[in-house]
Amino acid sequence: MHAWGPSLCPGRVFLTMVLAAAPLRAAAGSAPDPRIAAASRTLAIPFTANHGRFDRQVAFLAASSTETVFVTREGRLVHALPGWTVVESFSGGRANVRPGPLSPTRVSRFAGGAPAGAPAAEATYESVSLGTVWPGVRLSVKAGPHDMEKIFRVAAGSTADAISVRLDGVSDLRVAADGSLVAGTGIGPIVFSAPIAYQEDGLGLRTPVAAAYRVRRHGYGVRLGSHDPLREVIIDPIVRSTFVGGSADEGANSLAINPATGDLYLVGRTTSTDFPDTLGGAQATNAGFTDAFVARLSGDLKTLHQVTYLGGTLNEYARRVIFHSGTNEVIVMGPTGSTDFPGTSGGAQTSSSGSAYWVARLSTDLTTLKQSTYFGGNGLSGGLISGALAVDAATNDILIAGDSSATNLPGTAAGAQSTSGGDIDAFVARFDSTLKTLKAATYFGGSGREASFALAVEPTSHDVLMAGYTQSASLPGTTNGAQASSAGGQDAFVARFKNDLTSIIQATYLGGTGTDTAASLVLRSSGSLLVAGGTTSSDFPHTAGGAQSSL
Repeated sequence: MHAWGPSLCPGRVFLTMVLAAAPLRAAAGSAPDPRIAAASRTLAIPFTANHGRFDRQVAFLAASSTETVFVTREGRLVHALPGWTVVESFSGGRANVRPGPLSPTRVSRFAGGAPAGAPAAEATYESVSLGTVWPGVRLSVKAGPHDMEKIFRVAAGSTADAISVRLDGVSDLRVAADGSLVAGTGIGPIVFSAPIAYQEDGLGLRTPVAAAYRVRRHGYGVRLGSHDPLREVIIDPIVRSTFVGGSADEGANSLAINPATGDLYLVGRTTSTDFPDTLGGAQATNAGFTDAFVARLSGDLKTLHQVTYLGGTLNEYARRVIFHSGTNEVIVMGPTGSTDFPGTSGGAQTSSSGSAYWVARLSTDLTTLKQSTYFGGNGLSGGLISGALAVDAATNDILIAGDSSATNLPGTAAGAQSTSGGDIDAFVARFDSTLKTLKAATYFGGSGREASFALAVEPTSHDVLMAGYTQSASLPGTTNGAQASSAGGQDAFVARFKNDLTSIIQATYLGGTGTDTAASLVLRSSGSLLVAGGTTSSDFPHTAGGAQSSL
C-alpha cells in the first residue's frame, strides 16, 4: 500500500496559480479579504489530468485540504492521506474513466529550472466519470475542500445490490450508529459519511430513499429501502455544506424545507451589518446590535436566493421557522427586547414593554413582511433558549410556545391555567392565520421554572401537545400520567391541552434523578407520540431493552 506514496507523489515542488474571471485581491499589508476566506470554504475542487507529473497509472487527481485523490486509468480511487494511503476498487465491475464537464478554473504550473514566461493554462474538470461500473450502475467522483464525493446512479429497473467496493489499506470496517462507515487505519479511523439516496421527479423535486452501508468481507456495498423501480436512484454519501453570514457573528437555530419548492430556510441571529443578499429583503438593513435573520437557499445549498433581517433597535433572535400549510407563507418566531419591532401595527398585540416574543408572516421570497405581532406581558419572555411554533392544518391557526415570568400574559384569563405558577412558566398561545387575533393562551407551570421547546397539533381533535422541561414538583395535570411525579431536580414534561386551550387533558413528567429536557416531539399517524431530548439521568425510565439501555 505505501508504495503508492512515493510513486504517485515524486519529490517535486511546484506553484499552482488559479486564474479566475474576476479575482478578489487584498492590498499588500492589509487584512485578508473576508470574501476570499468565505469563497475558499465552499470551493469545489477541480480535477486535473496527469500530464506526466505522476505515475503513468494516474489519470486524474484533485487535492483538498485533507487528502489528495488520484483516479487511476483502471478506475481505482487512491486516497493519499497524511502518513497513509487507502485504495478503493470495484469488485466485479469495470470502469471506463473519462473526464466530466469542464470547470471554469484553469491551472498554470511553474517549476524550478523551467524557461521563463507564462506556461500554458491546463483545463480542469468538475468531476470524473467512471462510467457504468456494474450493470445499470454509473459512478462519478467530485472533490470538495474537505472531502471526496462518490455519486452512484442506479438506473430504472436496476438494483444497487451489485455495488461492491473493495478497500485496501484498512484493518477493519464497521457501521456506526449514525450510519457512517468507520475504517481502521494505521493513523487512526477514517469515516465515510452515511449514504444519502433519493429519486427526482420531472420537476426536480426529491423523494428520499432509505440507504445504508452493507459491510462485505473486504469492503462495502449499499442497501436501498423501498423506492419507485421505474425511476433512477441517486446515492450520494456526502451532504453538501455552506457558510451563511457576514463579517461579525451569526448563530443558526432552526431550518425548514419548503415542501412546494425544495428550498431551505434558515433562521437565527446576526450582529453583521453586511449579511449577504439582504438587498430586496423585507428588511434590508440591521436595525439594532443583534437582529434576527431569515435566509432562503436552494435545496442543493449552491444558491443563496434571499436574506432578510428582522428586528428593532434592540436585540432579536429567531428561534423557529415553519411553512404555513394553508398559504405556504414563512412563519418565524423568537424573543425581542425592542419596542419598535417591524410590522406589528394591526397585529394581535401591537406594543411591548420591552421583553416579549414576536411572530411574523413573510412571503416565500422573503421580500415582504406581511404581519407580525408581539406576545408578552410585564415580565421577561424568552430569557431562556426556549420557543416552539406550529400550524393547525385544519384551522390555519398559528401557535407559539415559550417561557415567561410575566403575570399578565394576554388571553390567559380563560386558559387551562389562568395564572402563573411562580418563577418562570411555560405558555402556549393560539393566533388566527393572519396574526391579527389572539384566540387563546394559557400558562403551564408549577412553583419552579418551566420552558417549552416543542409543539404539535393532533390532526383530528386539534388538541395541542407541548414538551419541554420543568423544575417543579407540582406540575398540573400529571395525575394518571405515564410518570405522575418528578424524579429529579429537572424533568422533561409532555402536556396535552384541549384545542381551545381551556383545559389540560393530560400531562406527564419524563425523567430520572438527573437533569432531563424534551426538545422535540412528533405525532405518528398511528396516534403514538415520539419525544426526544437530553438526559444526565442514569435511571431514565423504561430504557431496559432499548437500543442503548445505559447512560
